[in-house]
Amino acid sequence: MEKQPVKGARLIFGYLGVFLIFEGIITISPLLMLLFYHQEWAAYPSFLIPGLIAVALGLALYFPLIHNRPRNRFRKREDALLLTLVWLTAVLFGAFPFYIGGFFGQAQMSFSEAFFESMSGYSATGFTVFPNEAFLDGPDVIQYCSHLYLFHRAVTHFFGGIGLVLVITSAISDRYNLQLYFAEGHNDRLLPNMRRSAKLTFLIYFAYIALGTFAFFLAGMDPFEGFCQATAAIATGGFSTRSTGFYWYASNYAAGLYTGFGVTPWCSPIAFEVIAMVLMFLGATNFILHTYLFRGKIKQFIKDCEFQSMAIFILLFAMLMMFSMTYLYTDESLNNMIGLDWATSFRYSIFTVISSISTTGFTNCANLMQLGEVAYFIMIILMILGAGVGSTGGAIKQYRVVILAKELYWWIRDALNPTRLIHPRPVYRLGQTREISKKELRDTNNYSFLYIVVLAAFALMMMMLPGIRVQEGLFTSASALSGTGLSIVNFFAYKAEFGYNYDLLLWITSLAMLLGRLEILPIGSALVKMATAPRDLLQKRANLEEAKS
Repeated sequence: MEKQPVKGARLIFGYLGVFLIFEGIITISPLLMLLFYHQEWAAYPSFLIPGLIAVALGLALYFPLIHNRPRNRFRKREDALLLTLVWLTAVLFGAFPFYIGGFFGQAQMSFSEAFFESMSGYSATGFTVFPNEAFLDGPDVIQYCSHLYLFHRAVTHFFGGIGLVLVITSAISDRYNLQLYFAEGHNDRLLPNMRRSAKLTFLIYFAYIALGTFAFFLAGMDPFEGFCQATAAIATGGFSTRSTGFYWYASNYAAGLYTGFGVTPWCSPIAFEVIAMVLMFLGATNFILHTYLFRGKIKQFIKDCEFQSMAIFILLFAMLMMFSMTYLYTDESLNNMIGLDWATSFRYSIFTVISSISTTGFTNCANLMQLGEVAYFIMIILMILGAGVGSTGGAIKQYRVVILAKELYWWIRDALNPTRLIHPRPVYRLGQTREISKKELRDTNNYSFLYIVVLAAFALMMMMLPGIRVQEGLFTSASALSGTGLSIVNFFAYKAEFGYNYDLLLWITSLAMLLGRLEILPIGSALVKMATAPRDLLQKRANLEEAKS
């Protein structure tokens, strides 16, 4: 007897089982670091226990529900519901190592902090409440099993940046995952075949991380740190191995406290920053454009509207920020404006602007607040604009920004034109000039408006918490929704002063990070599907009873 195709809840949870197996393997993977840092073996239960639970749960769902059975395509909103479940379970199991670690004397974090850290990792944001003692510059590296936990953070960036669905798609037939692939935000395919396209995207992504790791090594960085920093940069994530990010290398090198890995003949923190900027820009660029670089099609790469848009924004806002910091930069007390020399202003501004527009969140200065009001107003603008479509970056995205800017120009042109002429509306993108359709204009306007509304809503929620002013609320919500991770809120200081409101701030920010990573609409579709599921079930039963009678 031929088996009936699987559909509905059975299909959703069957595929969730596949992802849970994969998520379990991700959670266990940091144990590979024990080959190099065997003295940190005490942390193995923190990764092994949740990893095995995820694998076992995945197998328990996959085999009874969809194994060796024909499968229907997802119905309306089912793909969005599965996508939301995949990401929430990934974040949940990614949080357990941080939470369980506290019971074994390692990374001691509350469940709210652990979930926040995991969400920040998988959403490629970079906000962190990781204990300062557990960073590689902390005093208790071995006690906190820092290498294992820092590698775990890098792994969440690795898979979260490229997309959980994309990695699975590269191994599973595209017949089942096309809807999920696009729902996760992969709007373009490098090749006509989706599975081959996913594999090529993954290979480009991995190749850049490998090259970045090697470049950091040549500049004098430890290979472990180089991998973590390169992964965070390409994933436009922002997790660093040092408590103060790239500022730590420069400040300690200047004080003679850091001399590099010791294998390469020289060490250059400035080279670290240059490498990071290149990687951040590459991570924020549409992966289809990377194929033009590899094939030597430099002209098509440079002519692309997204590349030109990002280049213009970087140059314009870096100049504005550099000029403002020459007289608005303050001392550590944030009360006295001392200004900066042109060279240091340029270094801080170009790094901060690229970090903001790429939605990475790396810093090379001691405190963002010291950069001045103009600087973090510029950062808010850039975090809202964001990176390229088809990249690892977030926010509104450059292609939508280009369409909005061109639409404004066309509106002014048509309003000033005395004759009723029909003008073309071309844009050069991905190697060809094409007309922007009315649907594309409408979708861009609607999504951009929705994004601003959601941004304002999260800013308002944060401002309702004590100690969060307008600038902190707007900056933090823009950073969370875009997946940037830059912060002018000191989470540890907020915890000490405002107690239980700290957990509430973490959960609000976590929700913003999830919405931003999945571009809002899939979450809304998933909520609608869950809300209407009981009604649909009752209707289905009524139809069956009517058919029997």
